[in-house]
Amino acid sequence: MNRIQSYGSHPFVRHGVTLAVLAFSTVYLWTTVDIFIAIEQVKSANLKIWVLSLIVFYATILFRTIRWRFLLSGMGLEPELRSANRLMFLSLFFNTILPAKSGDLYRCYSASEEYGESKSAHIGTVAVERTTDITLLLLGLLIGSASLFERLILSRLSGTAALGVSIVGMSVTAFYVILSYHELVPQKVRDISVEFLRGFTATTTFSGTLVFLLLSIVIWSMNVVRIGLVTMSVGINMSLLNIFLIAILITVLTGLPITPAGIGIVEAITTSTLVFFGIAASDGLAFVLVDRMITIVSMVVFGSVYFYYTQSNRNLPSRDLEKP
Repeated sequence: MNRIQSYGSHPFVRHGVTLAVLAFSTVYLWTTVDIFIAIEQVKSANLKIWVLSLIVFYATILFRTIRWRFLLSGMGLEPELRSANRLMFLSLFFNTILPAKSGDLYRCYSASEEYGESKSAHIGTVAVERTTDITLLLLGLLIGSASLFERLILSRLSGTAALGVSIVGMSVTAFYVILSYHELVPQKVRDISVEFLRGFTATTTFSGTLVFLLLSIVIWSMNVVRIGLVTMSVGINMSLLNIFLIAILITVLTGLPITPAGIGIVEAITTSTLVFFGIAASDGLAFVLVDRMITIVSMVVFGSVYFYYTQSNRNLPSRDLEKP
């Protein structure tokens, strides 16, 4: 078992899987889509609408920051909006260039260093975000797909939703056992679990939970708006239901811990799904490329500059130390 795990964690294996996915996606798109036509459509995209979708994307980051600060306030922390937004932006930047949502770990570590509290408590706040997002995603996928595919898909997605609820239930049960039978659990595990639950239960009041859910719904709605604007910028006509499903699909594929930001996977599967919806393959690929210019290209460019800027400021000597 250890040997298998060591192989799975070996850099050669990880990079090999990434390259294999990218190669497969490239061959698939090259053989099924007229890439040159798609590129021409990208060039002719409506710039004003694209800029508007870009603004919506970065406004979403601000709302993510507000939601996270709301959780931190439940632990007695009140970081400045600018500081929290910096960590949120950089965490999304690292999520874009690194696989497996590594940026979330960066945010928890940095928040622990800058704002106090344990890393486990901050991981708990991120777990609340992820649990809420996944729940909303499953509900949206269940409702949207039920409307599109009727009973067959509904029955399958009901099983998926039940699996998600079971996983959350088992996790809560595990923590309950740890807290209830603490004398049987190692002290280190007990302490980490307590701190994690402290972050996970940062908002326990009805009004606090309602505010948190409303912020989460706003964030998801803005993702749908961005997708709708991108379809308009490339001249694709899609129903609101299809736009909603594509927004969910891209979110799921982006989070897969195979390639950074789901590069290759998002392009191939999303294009195929759009073809299933009746969109021409070149139009579908053009849509994906224009959207990825927002979520990946702009994030890498702005994130790299901002990360360099923040690191440069940290390395500057303090003015107080320079005084004689």
